Amino acid sequence: MLERDDRADPKIEQHKEKLLEVAQQKQARGEITRDQYDAIEYEVSNSETRDFAPFLYLIVRERVKGRTQDVIVQKRANPNSEEYIIEDLDSSEFEMIRTSIELSGGL
Repeated sequence: MLERDDRADPKIEQHKEKLLEVAQQKQARGEITRDQYDAIEYEVSNSETRDFAPFLYLIVRERVKGRTQDVIVQKRANPNSEEYIIEDLDSSEFEMIRTSIELSGGL
């Protein structure tokens, strides 16, 4: 859990903007309802920095083979990392571990 509450952290604001952007896209495609979008918008708008502690997702590569899309270098968190999008990832296909690494300020 993040202990400090840096409300001006630009990374947190970028994450919030991206969450809302994705929610808008999903609503436009009919994947979520207006009520679901409104709930997401409320949660994102009223969230605090400590709500954005990073998670580690463990995904077995064989389970998602053929379903991954590469993230273009300009959109990666680290240009030297491998990042993928899995649009139809089901919650049964990964394990989620909450970390205590700070989003800004380095390791």
